[in-house]
Amino acid sequence: MGNNSNVLRPRFRPVSALPGDLEAARDILEQASAETSSPEDLGRLVPLIRDQDRADILAGVGAAEVLAEVIKEEEKGKIFMALMLAAGGSFPERKVCALEALIELAQHASHRGSVAGSGILGVVCALALCDKDKPNTRALAFKCIEVLCLNPFPAGDDLRREEEYTKLREQMRKVNVHGALTSCLSLTDHPHVFSAAARALAALASCADMHDAIADAAPVPFLVRVIREAGGRGQGAATGYASGVEEDEEGEGG
Repeated sequence: MGNNSNVLRPRFRPVSALPGDLEAARDILEQASAETSSPEDLGRLVPLIRDQDRADILAGVGAAEVLAEVIKEEEKGKIFMALMLAAGGSFPERKVCALEALIELAQHASHRGSVAGSGILGVVCALALCDKDKPNTRALAFKCIEVLCLNPFPAGDDLRREEEYTKLREQMRKVNVHGALTSCLSLTDHPHVFSAAARALAALASCADMHDAIADAAPVPFLVRVIREAGGRGQGAATGYASGVEEDEEGEGG
């Protein structure tokens, strides 16, 4: 889903005056646009965006577009990002904070479209595919995939919108995000990464257009176990998965 997606983008609503913390937030966005904001500044946006009313106002002054540009600046999309990460590079902390804020914005159904259409999918997929960056960064990419792959509105409510989300999932499928999620579930030693990957795979598995691709990536019993564990948190999910594997192995041995 590229930058030309008009279906998903909201109309820009300039706001001339903002109260208190939102005035400071707008200043942070202006600094981000000028590439002078710090990771700490961008991190201050996250708790504000969790509130629906504040998210509405910040979205109106261009939060999705500005934060997306922070993530995309100084790179040329998923190919550049994938090469950098494969070479042992690390996703800058400033971009991590911007991505976290965008994910919070996308949690609100009314603003998910603006995030999905902001052009960050290539970078997010590159982060999901590469296992050389920090575990927290990869878990954040998985969370972004979990949120952005799903249309938050009822099926049939808007066919054009549903088509856009289908195209977005198709892009994920083409770069084998589902395969990366499956591999991560088998290999990661980090409970929070496992939990994020499980939830993302469960979200994708809930979409009919992803069933065949996911079935090709992993055996059905494995997927069933993962989807059951997707509702777990942290160590509980990882422990439950490991216990299930041990029980299967004992049963086969007996």
